[in-house]
Amino acid sequence: MAERAFLISASEYDTKALLWAWQWRVPPSFTPLFVSVMGDWVFGAPDGSLYALSMLDGDLFRIAQNAAEYHAAKENERWLDQTFAAGWSVIARAHGLVPGKDECLAWISPPALGGPFEVSNLRVSSMLVWQTLMGQLHEALTARDGR
Repeated sequence: MAERAFLISASEYDTKALLWAWQWRVPPSFTPLFVSVMGDWVFGAPDGSLYALSMLDGDLFRIAQNAAEYHAAKENERWLDQTFAAGWSVIARAHGLVPGKDECLAWISPPALGGPFEVSNLRVSSMLVWQTLMGQLHEALTARDGR
């Protein structure tokens, strides 16, 4: 099996299907640009800035003021790890967890529900299933916590 790139262009996906459960969090004016092997997203905002959507905590946050800043930052492994938990893809690959294009790495017990950050808690999942589950989970947690 060919190794999946860490970030894949969102144009390779049916973004409408993948993001329907995130409509509560992602403004309709944002353009999906990339999706990571962990299921995290990179969006372009109308002002040219870039945002990430985290599957870990459901947050949508600015990661770059413009494309040039983003392209420079994504060459830095520490930035990738801090922004997208990229180190887990390396750990997962070393343990034989290699998702295909329509798959991602997913937490068996999501950390947002107290699941451990351990390789034994990782699995390969359908991208559509993971996006749907995490969108619904984080929406419910946000409503519960009043965020």
